[in-house]
Amino acid sequence: MSGCNCKFGDYVRYIPELTEYIVTPEESGYSHPQSFNPSENTLWKVFYEEEGNEILLISARSIGTLTLEGQIGFANGVGALNRLCSAYANLKVAVGGRSIGCTENSISELKVETCCCDWVKNASPTERQPYDEKECEEDLSWLRCSGLMKKSNRYVWLASRHSEESLFHTMHFGMSAWNGCRDEKETVCLYKSYPAGGGYSYRASYGVRPVIRLRCDARFGFGAGSKERPYVFLE
Repeated sequence: MSGCNCKFGDYVRYIPELTEYIVTPEESGYSHPQSFNPSENTLWKVFYEEEGNEILLISARSIGTLTLEGQIGFANGVGALNRLCSAYANLKVAVGGRSIGCTENSISELKVETCCCDWVKNASPTERQPYDEKECEEDLSWLRCSGLMKKSNRYVWLASRHSEESLFHTMHFGMSAWNGCRDEKETVCLYKSYPAGGGYSYRASYGVRPVIRLRCDARFGFGAGSKERPYVFLE
């Protein structure tokens, strides 16, 4: 978008094409399908500009609540988040979408994690994601500098997984989330496994914020970048 005068935080009217997207229990671990209507979310913000004048948008608010639960939620959560957010890409002006907290590298260059649990090792290769949370640091640095979600009083999923060993060799498996009240990243446990065998599942429901990469030839026609007069794309 060469020649674009937009700046970080400016409002943009952007309309996703799909009218329905469903996250299945096989993706989330939650017992019920979860439905979203991408076309309802029409107000977005300029998130940041990458090299080559490529503009990223982020939804001005959460697109809804996604519930993740247990082993499946941990194993498939990153993929479920990114697939959901990619459904918000309008290919007339965008090249794709992803969840906040996930870089394009972690989508295109999937890595196999070194986890001791067979149920993670046996996950589909397309669902395997790195534990290394550095993948989402670029997004987080912008969140910290901008205060974009500060004091929003809402947790938002980050497309980044987390595991750690606690007392008595109990393993905790979960996802990362952004705490808008504290303006910082936190970890959310979805499954706890015990050394003697077995484990316990947890359920968590947080908001989702897609990030959309605009096409280089996308152009704004009019608008002031304000909430009342957002930028509008040329047809």
